[in-house]
Amino acid sequence: KNQDLRGFIEIKGVNNLRYEIDENIVRVYSDILWPETTEVTVNAGVQSISNNFIASKVSATTTVQWDIPKLYFEDSGAIIPTTQGTKIRLNTKNLSKVYIEVLHIYGSNMIQYLQVNDLNGSQELKRVGDVVWQKIVDLPWDDSMKNQEVSHVIDLGPILAKNPGGMYQIRATFTHECIKYESPNTYTSFGNWKFPPVIIDSDDEQSYWDYYEYYYNDDSGFNYNEYNKYSNDPVHPAFYYRHRTDIIARQNVLVSDIGINAKRETDGTLHIFVSDLKTAKPLPGLSVSVYSYAAKLIASGTVDKNGFAILKPQAGYEPAFVVTRGASGNTQNGYLKLSNPLAVSHFEIGGEKPEQGLKGFIYTERGIWRPGDDIHLVFILQDTAKKIPANHPVEFNLINPRGQNIQSAVLTKSVNGFYYFKTGTASDAITGNYVAQIKVGNAVFTKTLKVESIMPNRLKTNLKYGSAGFIDIKTRSLAFEAQWLHGAPASNMKADVSLQIVLDSNYFITSYPDYKFYSPTTYTSSEKEELWNGYLDSNGKKEFSVDFSDYSSISGPCKAYFFTRVFEESGIFSSEVITVPFHPFEQYVGIKLPQGDKARNMLLTDKDHQIELLLLDKTGKLVSSGTVQV
Repeated sequence: KNQDLRGFIEIKGVNNLRYEIDENIVRVYSDILWPETTEVTVNAGVQSISNNFIASKVSATTTVQWDIPKLYFEDSGAIIPTTQGTKIRLNTKNLSKVYIEVLHIYGSNMIQYLQVNDLNGSQELKRVGDVVWQKIVDLPWDDSMKNQEVSHVIDLGPILAKNPGGMYQIRATFTHECIKYESPNTYTSFGNWKFPPVIIDSDDEQSYWDYYEYYYNDDSGFNYNEYNKYSNDPVHPAFYYRHRTDIIARQNVLVSDIGINAKRETDGTLHIFVSDLKTAKPLPGLSVSVYSYAAKLIASGTVDKNGFAILKPQAGYEPAFVVTRGASGNTQNGYLKLSNPLAVSHFEIGGEKPEQGLKGFIYTERGIWRPGDDIHLVFILQDTAKKIPANHPVEFNLINPRGQNIQSAVLTKSVNGFYYFKTGTASDAITGNYVAQIKVGNAVFTKTLKVESIMPNRLKTNLKYGSAGFIDIKTRSLAFEAQWLHGAPASNMKADVSLQIVLDSNYFITSYPDYKFYSPTTYTSSEKEELWNGYLDSNGKKEFSVDFSDYSSISGPCKAYFFTRVFEESGIFSSEVITVPFHPFEQYVGIKLPQGDKARNMLLTDKDHQIELLLLDKTGKLVSSGTVQV
């Protein structure tokens, strides 16, 4: 594997070779082009990984094959700053000429274009533009270019000068007359096969099956055997049917120095920032317009000296596009499609959307009540926009499990936004989930109140597991303690602690909602089992050893449910469930799958799909480096 192959493997007439060993394959590289016919010699002495040697010299003659011709534009972006000029770069391999055409998307049709496209899209272009230039361009060629990618510069200046404004799509393709390729096959004729004409469709969704019907809709039939046999040979017409869309390169061009960023508040207000792509400095004085999807103008304004504008779209319309225009005589425009926000799955963006522009929070003194208990409830109102006038009524309703409103109250005064309501239930009231409902204008806030006929705990318990805020498989001991509600220790009382581990699939969901940090193929919970039982000491405490190594098979972060019981002398016990995060691993890999075809909930074939991976430690922090096996 690590042997030096210099002198052992030789190419006649070629020096300065480089070698790469990949298991039982040796790849040989050179800085110069390989000769048309190459003699390869493997000398005696080459050693295998099992210490076997080649006993005698072996030579063979091989012919260097021609690569399939191809072409592509070097840049993938659509916006070209003026510092780059009006030149774009086209890369080709084994081509001596190309067909090039330019389609002009008119500036007045840009919103219609963006309704079904991003800036680099190609859908429904016949509706919004016309081909304004076509030409067969000869490319320089000599034998040294065989199998080499050659870069060519296309100057769009004269074309753009005649057709100002809007955007352009540059298309390039080739036919059999453009290629430099020697086929390993020999043809005397192509039978019924004919080379298709040069057609550059504007719609990417065209399937190559469409071309079967287009070119072979006659009685001669379609020879699928020949198609499968010759469809990868550029000399044969079948190649241009199968690869009809593959041999078309497209580059969208919007010559503009205007960059636009937009942030949207929950109430619809847009914060728009306009900057110079060349210098990143603000562009003051530009007009800004916001349009709905149906191209209705719903807001407009002018950016200030800091390149900043705040616009509130017309009520009832969803903003879809932001368009900026320069001063008179400046044909540069900027376009932003609001339906494609930046990916934020790598950042924590969790929050709460205000109800009617208001935020409210309801809290109580405890979480459960018996029939006849008083319920003390406080409502906090936050009105940062000052929409609510002073002394505005705040209405409270208590709704029982049958949906009946059993109590109401109205307050007009608060203490710094705090409203206190005293309510409760009758001693013979039904049990179940009651709802506390607060109304402030059209905004409604609710909280569930549990009313149950239970014997409340007379003892309270606590489980200590360290200061980390979680336990893991390295945890070796837990400290349990109990005391009466009045504070005295539960001295020498019998107690037990049981455990159940359950996969917490939402552990990192607040920070990374689009990622999954567990495997659905492994089990997701354990059986409930007893960890310890015995007697507390005179201080109502007990430390006991634990072993969590058996739970390492759960595939993600978990919740540990500790079921505790403390028994009084009469046999009555107080019970409590204590929930603690449990980590079977030091690090977690999150996987974000592509959404694919949302309408059909599927991933399309014959298309690359990007899968994103994320590596976190058990505290939720990103790990800067690590090895992930897929």
